[in-house]
Amino acid sequence: MTRQTLFPVLFSFTFLASALSPNLIRYLRPNADETYCNERFEFCVQIPNGYFTETTLSDNGDGVLLTGKNGKIQLTISGAHNVESFSSEELARHLYGDAIEPKISENGFVLRTRQDGVFRHREVHLFGERYVTIDLSGERRYEFTMNNVARKLDVKNQPGIAAVKTAPELGAL
Repeated sequence: MTRQTLFPVLFSFTFLASALSPNLIRYLRPNADETYCNERFEFCVQIPNGYFTETTLSDNGDGVLLTGKNGKIQLTISGAHNVESFSSEELARHLYGDAIEPKISENGFVLRTRQDGVFRHREVHLFGERYVTIDLSGERRYEFTMNNVARKLDVKNQPGIAAVKTAPELGAL
């Protein structure tokens, strides 16, 4: 087959495959971010596309686990009730102890650690009587990538959201 006949055949195949596969269409739009919403704890998180390939929803509706393409990066997003009505600083100490120095604000905190070849980026967002925890971790050699992901995560308080996104809807991550 010559180059002149091969190109139209490949183009036709690519066009047909993209028309038949919504996941392929999503793959061809690398800038389209995905959104995970949690009805139980009334929040949504915008997640940058192109980093994650596996999605596992928790059985109890607390959150989701996303695994990176190479299996070396994991992102956990979960909600919880702030039953003790902790402030940001109190919640940081309650969750992680006194040996840490998180960057604390009125509405939550950020904590980054490097230990035993593992980098962790943790965020907690307080929304009154509930909070959202973001835990991004992986081998330290992927720290640059994880920092890019962390910068692009967008957590929103969503009181009264109607539905939780399911694993198939997040499958293209």
